Amino acid sequence: MSLSVVLIAVVHRPTGDLGAGQELDLLRTANAWLQRKQAGSNDGLLIIGAGFGSKDELGEFLHHFGLAAANCACVDGESDDLSEAVGPLVERWLSKEHPAAVPSLNWRKQVQGLVYPEIEWWWTGVEAQPDELEALYGAAELAPTNFNLAFSTWLVLLLREMEIWLFENEAEDYETSIAALGLARWLTGFDAVSENNFYDFDYQQASESLAISKVRLGLEAGALGLSETLDGDDPDDVDDEKLMASCLHLCLGERNACLARTLSGAFGGDSALFWALHSSIWPAFSKSMETAASDLVNGIELDLAEVDRSWRFVSDGWGDFSEE
Repeated sequence: MSLSVVLIAVVHRPTGDLGAGQELDLLRTANAWLQRKQAGSNDGLLIIGAGFGSKDELGEFLHHFGLAAANCACVDGESDDLSEAVGPLVERWLSKEHPAAVPSLNWRKQVQGLVYPEIEWWWTGVEAQPDELEALYGAAELAPTNFNLAFSTWLVLLLREMEIWLFENEAEDYETSIAALGLARWLTGFDAVSENNFYDFDYQQASESLAISKVRLGLEAGALGLSETLDGDDPDDVDDEKLMASCLHLCLGERNACLARTLSGAFGGDSALFWALHSSIWPAFSKSMETAASDLVNGIELDLAEVDRSWRFVSDGWGDFSEE
């Protein structure tokens, strides 16, 4: 379950001491990027140049540091507000080149062995290869629009933290499938509690989207009190589709808190997870990621009361959100 990193940096036309420090950062970046490429990784790198006369001039400048193959773009370095020019470039590049990338403050934790320099990256994220999860594509279709394209990356992060994967044994295949559906449901819940969309997770569609062991699902649901959720009906008298949906509803709900804790661990804490979720819906490309995340969690970007329910959804695992 490999992950690549996706990095965006802004560099300025070199002048004096600022140029010397920046050039050292570029050398270290090039060294790390090339090491990763030689090891088989496919990291994304965009360098945005401010104050360069043209993209060709920027490319020639980067060539000296071994970054000729990196993606690059130019903005007006004399602009009063550099962020207004950088933001749209970042949004277009990510949408076109790395649609499955998930914003991440703790990307170094998620991808081991990185030697990229400690600089103020404009944007950082991680990305999984979608073909690794072909057997779980059905769950991705259940995820909200803002998470659909990057669902494979969210799922890899979850499964790596759980230390399970497909095709190990029947028990792990079951847990992996349940985790994929649980993630789609949990993201749908966050999307709704954040008032971006209505809650519309379809348990019947979910039960049909992946090959789940009906025996294991039924045994787990029975232990959790399935009969109490069927309005007094005998499970033997309920049609298979409704029974599977009811079993799945019960089993996924039981995993709320555990799923949230696992995702929190994968991202390095509740605040980092909250930022990844929030900025997946409302990207903040006009500021460096560190600044934008700090503004959000410290109530500078939004009144904290506006994000209280979505924050509690993350920190509590589901909070007081009702599916009704």
